[in-house]
Amino acid sequence: MVIIPAINCKTFDELKERLSLLREFPEKPEWIQIDVADGIFTNGHITWRDFSDLETLDIGFNLEVHIMEVEPEETVDRFLELRAKRIILHLESRFDLEGTFNRVKESGAELMLAIKPESDLDDLSAAIDQGVCDGVQILAVDPGLSGQSFNEEAINKIISIKEQYPDLLVEVDGGINLEKAGLCKSAGADQLVVGSAIFEAEDLFEAYKALTEV
Repeated sequence: MVIIPAINCKTFDELKERLSLLREFPEKPEWIQIDVADGIFTNGHITWRDFSDLETLDIGFNLEVHIMEVEPEETVDRFLELRAKRIILHLESRFDLEGTFNRVKESGAELMLAIKPESDLDDLSAAIDQGVCDGVQILAVDPGLSGQSFNEEAINKIISIKEQYPDLLVEVDGGINLEKAGLCKSAGADQLVVGSAIFEAEDLFEAYKALTEV
């Protein structure tokens, strides 16, 4: 299973520390995810937001950015400048979907669309049918803080999406542990985004490796 470590931090120092921990893994992940939260879309949770900090930082991994903002387009453009390879936006946010998709593709990146646990799949299916995304992210927790409990409704959404679009890239984010990783894989998920189950583990690499072997 493809595991993407998620970095959900309030300070740049914490972000750098977590990157450093990941670089020490004997078998390194290909991708990492940085979470960006504006405090409005995310019910008061605000992440580090001085994106210029990344201009001189060698991340060392393919970067996907999960943008949890009411109006995300400015942040999208900033991370395209910083050469993010995948942008994840919520259908519940306010943005020009077709225009944003075109800008992302022109930059050589991918656009994934995410939905909250309570959102219906119909809008997501409509966007997929329009051809304006490269994949979808099923969020199994409320947008914002890491460490939340997994919402089992995510499993039904994975199954439904894969039945309709068997070749579509499906990513699941939130509340992932070994048990939930197995459920997601059985439902058809292609990759999982994991924060707390890695960074709060006693042995970070062993936790990561066990998840990849699900």
